[in-house]
Amino acid sequence: MLYTGKRNMNDIKIIELQDISKDEAKKQIINYFKKHKTAWISELAENLLIDIELIIDITNDLEKEGKLKENPTIV
Repeated sequence: MLYTGKRNMNDIKIIELQDISKDEAKKQIINYFKKHKTAWISELAENLLIDIELIIDITNDLEKEGKLKENPTIV
């Protein structure tokens, strides 16, 4: 689960994450960038329901592959 929220405890949301392979998560992340052009890591986690550590790992891979710019946006 991913816990996100603001400073107020009443604003905290509990999100049930997908049980997903790295390859499938990568496909979903690439598709998200193709549709939205840019995204924050937290936005990807919340909208795709993917573990934030996995997202960071994948976005780092995409940067090394030259498929993702640092801001981040898909190339």
